[in-house]
Amino acid sequence: MNLSALRIERLYAKGIMKGLIQDFPEDLMEETKKHFYCGSSIYVYLHEGLSLGKCYDRSYALTMCFDKCNLIRGALTEYGKAKRNPDDPDFEHGWVEDDKYVYDTTFLKRFDKKFYYKLFKVRVDRAVSSDELNNDPKYKKMKATTRKDIENSIGLDATNAWLMKQVLELKEKNTGKDLSHLKAEVPNVDMDEVNRKIDEKCKEMMKKKSNDREDR
Repeated sequence: MNLSALRIERLYAKGIMKGLIQDFPEDLMEETKKHFYCGSSIYVYLHEGLSLGKCYDRSYALTMCFDKCNLIRGALTEYGKAKRNPDDPDFEHGWVEDDKYVYDTTFLKRFDKKFYYKLFKVRVDRAVSSDELNNDPKYKKMKATTRKDIENSIGLDATNAWLMKQVLELKEKNTGKDLSHLKAEVPNVDMDEVNRKIDEKCKEMMKKKSNDREDR
């Protein structure tokens, strides 16, 4: 273990003891059940290792659970020294923060903001406010998406929901864990019904094209 890793380990333990590092609060976890990303509630992505290596993606999704926050892109330079990864020496990272706390989807912890910056010797490259995010039509549409929208969809969200159910069932089979609480947070999608609707849509489009040609 190098000096950076030793320093982080000791400070992290101290942070836990002093209450500077905690699990995500219950009200935030409840909020993650209300917002959907790529076909599943954000709550699902915060379990079973589904956030590991996905900090940019998951932190972006988590912003939907806040009224006001900043989406940060930067680096945990001390963590990078501890990991000694030549391909990512500074440990490029993404997280969510407000005035007091940092919410990290890799560690799945809420950190006191000052402590987090000290612990990892943070470098901030870019901060995107919730106001900026809410000005993006794609983000606004995603934030407004409901479980029912996905269950009635014939697009990518429906496919992703179905795939997530398969992933969780496979994890359940391989680990012996009961993941019913996570599967319940994934919209119910019948892929046979989705494919039937897609076929109908395609037939309608072909019929319209044929009628348009006849009208010319």
